[in-house]
Amino acid sequence: MEYAITTEGLTKVYRVRQTTDRKTETREIKAVLDLNLRICRGELFGLLGVNGAGKTTTIRMLATLLEPTSGTAVVNGFDVLKQPVDVRRSIGCLLPGERSHYWKLTARENLRFFGTLYGIPPRALENRIEQVLDIVGLSQRADERVENYSTGMRQRLALARAILHDPPVLILDEPTAGLDVHSARMLRRMVQELAATGKTVLLTTHNLQEAEEVCTRVAIIHGGRILAQDAPEALRALSTGLDVLEVTCERYALAVTGPGLKEEGKAKEPMTGRPAIDRRMTENEIPEEAAIESDRLQIEELVRRAVEARCSKCSVTVARQDDGYKVVVKGRKVADEFPSIAVTLTNGGWRVTGFNVSRPRLEDVFVELTGPTSE
Repeated sequence: MEYAITTEGLTKVYRVRQTTDRKTETREIKAVLDLNLRICRGELFGLLGVNGAGKTTTIRMLATLLEPTSGTAVVNGFDVLKQPVDVRRSIGCLLPGERSHYWKLTARENLRFFGTLYGIPPRALENRIEQVLDIVGLSQRADERVENYSTGMRQRLALARAILHDPPVLILDEPTAGLDVHSARMLRRMVQELAATGKTVLLTTHNLQEAEEVCTRVAIIHGGRILAQDAPEALRALSTGLDVLEVTCERYALAVTGPGLKEEGKAKEPMTGRPAIDRRMTENEIPEEAAIESDRLQIEELVRRAVEARCSKCSVTVARQDDGYKVVVKGRKVADEFPSIAVTLTNGGWRVTGFNVSRPRLEDVFVELTGPTSE
């Protein structure tokens, strides 16, 4: 497998002098510690962490803007310390707080200026400017001054500048930070489309929903260390949280005759042995509360029977909802039990009207690994 970015023991330690009680001491701030990454070509890789976790420090070392204290980093086959110029030619960067464009110039003039710095020949540059403006959706506003652009438009222009020289590797540090919902969605879509063309994208974010949506693999960094890295779905499996399966059901209006059933027009005899209450025959004989309680207990017993073989520690609760009942089952991998639950309820005289599964989110894994509060 060919890698676009690799790091081995990448470390950055800042040494800060502090004077206290007329004494000067040197304190070490360990921003990144022993970082090991393998990012495949064409991969959209997310680096997740809270503010101060080490994301930006890592990005700046990979972009040759910051020299590592120790360890190695190779980008597109070039060592960041030994071949920094080749690394810079291979990457396009979108970094927070950088001067990405000149506000008194138009978008086209900005791109022409930076394209000249990249050494792109004039004729090829004009064609490339048109291409990137179209990619980021700024063709119609290309001749307006950047000072009149919205924040989202400026960020799209920054992305256009990053891809202007058609680099194989893109390094994007918090690209959607500060954007409104629509602008952020648009930028995420553009990043996904760029990755689909074969570009390698390293994206940093603390927006876990964003990472789940766009990244093929993610690494969780905290305190300068990588705590876990894998596909989002695989990381969710690390959670100690439980699946939650919600099933809604209602009694069949008419039951079908057959083995184990009463005559047509009456409720099915439940498999549990608990008598089913046919409201058409008994609604005037027993209180509604008793009928509901009988239904609730019957449903609970049916569901427990359906899941007990493989999910003995599952919790089951049943509550009245509208004209039917809502069943909530909590347990490890309980979603896999839905077919068995549906069949058992149906055989017991209940029609399943809907279901929903809530699994542990990437956010749950993140909090479990890093703790509820940042350091």
